[in-house]
Amino acid sequence: NKYLNKINYTHDPIDPYDTAPIVLDTIPPKTPTAVPTATPVGMTPDPKATPEPTEEPAFTLAPGESYAPTEAIATIHADIDNNLDGEIMLDDSVYNVMLIGSDTRDITTYRGNTDAMIMLSLNHNTGTIWLTSFQRDTYLYIPGVGYNKLNYAYPRSGAKLLLRTIQENYKVGLSRYAIVTFDAFKAVVDALGGVTVTVTDEETQYIPRISTGGTYRLDGEQALAYCRIRYIGTDFARTQRQRTVLESIIGELKNKSVNELTNVLDTLLPFITTNIPKDELVSQISQAPKYSKYEVKELRIPIDGTWRYDILPVVTHVV
Repeated sequence: NKYLNKINYTHDPIDPYDTAPIVLDTIPPKTPTAVPTATPVGMTPDPKATPEPTEEPAFTLAPGESYAPTEAIATIHADIDNNLDGEIMLDDSVYNVMLIGSDTRDITTYRGNTDAMIMLSLNHNTGTIWLTSFQRDTYLYIPGVGYNKLNYAYPRSGAKLLLRTIQENYKVGLSRYAIVTFDAFKAVVDALGGVTVTVTDEETQYIPRISTGGTYRLDGEQALAYCRIRYIGTDFARTQRQRTVLESIIGELKNKSVNELTNVLDTLLPFITTNIPKDELVSQISQAPKYSKYEVKELRIPIDGTWRYDILPVVTHVV
């Protein structure tokens, strides 16, 4: 109880629907044929929730091609609509938690953008921990809002809208989340005594106090800078860096003694905001010795061969 009481269980004072449960078995209605502009009933527009400028390269037309926005959008929307039908994948032996990294400095006044969206899946059937990144510029349907980038769901209406968006577009049962901010991320890495990461010569220009490539013990500030690099390899490479650091953190935790872990928890838990009930956390903690033996694997969505860049009105460059 001493440690569980350090966690923040109410995270979104500006979302009146934050306490509503996330239903795991609903299928959304068919999407409209036009991009909605009206604010959903009961929701207040957040003036700060405008998606930040894209970081992806512009979509380039082949020689002789012309761009027809209306036809292109209609085709894309039809593809999205087709993916919204079907049952949600549920399995009692798989436990999913959405790890949300927000770029806000104060989550009580502004949610921020979701620079990191990683689903952690504990698969008891296979004895694996899966880390699945979702690309922030993925163009999909946000329930109750309309077509937009995935990165728009969280600043628009909070963590539960983000989870519902992923659940209904990708058909994976997802009702739990944990949120950390920049300051939290740095504090956790420092509490661990740093994380070991191999960086390239090109990446060092974005990391403080490192000038040549190699394997380093990064402190919190350096690890955060590494995870936020977005000008080398587009956002796909950034999600890879995030998973690399997260895997390193998991490896560090596996090798800590009980005393070391309690010291880390003292620093870590006050920075975590989650909707995981206390009794559920207790159950998960009791299985920690088993989890320490699980193999860590990673994935990113979309996978190779299933995506392309495009230009759309209003939301500019999308995947």
